[in-house]
Amino acid sequence: MPRYVQVKNQAGMYELWEVERQPPRARVHIIGDLKEAYRSPIDGSVISSRQDLRYHKDKHDVILHADYGENNGEAYLARKQHDLEQRRLGNDPEIKKDIKKDLLASYERVQAGYKPPPAERVKEIDDATSD
Repeated sequence: MPRYVQVKNQAGMYELWEVERQPPRARVHIIGDLKEAYRSPIDGSVISSRQDLRYHKDKHDVILHADYGENNGEAYLARKQHDLEQRRLGNDPEIKKDIKKDLLASYERVQAGYKPPPAERVKEIDDATSD
């Protein structure tokens, strides 16, 4: 089946020209690989390609320090330390979101007519379940 292209002529009109089919061009994607193989300090396996590295990181649940920003990941580590400190202090946004959700659900239950047990009863229930 012939192939046609539209070509604009001098009068401003488009004409169909038949063109030969060209064989498809090879599409080559060159992605850099590791410069040299190295031995893992975790299990001693040889890592010689990015695929080996991805598999190794997933298998051992580790990260590369250099993968997380400039200065060999110092900003990433500082951010993670800050996040851990905030969690320890109770300032984690995810925990606050859960607390807000629980408080809202409790408020809605009370508005719907739920009557919570007296405080003494709650203490008895807590003591019985802690055994």
